[in-house]
Amino acid sequence: LAPRLDWLKRHQSFMQKLGGVVMIAVGVSMLVGWWDLMMGVVRQWVAEFGTIL
Repeated sequence: LAPRLDWLKRHQSFMQKLGGVVMIAVGVSMLVGWWDLMMGVVRQWVAEFGTIL
């Protein structure tokens, strides 16, 4: 586990910037109306799976 944590510590700045870019992309897609289209596709895809117990 420690090597993975070291990798995260070394790349912390990149991860924060990547998270910011993803949040901006989600916000823009919500404003434009693409988010609903994408979530509709995801809902149809997920509905094909059965309940896992």
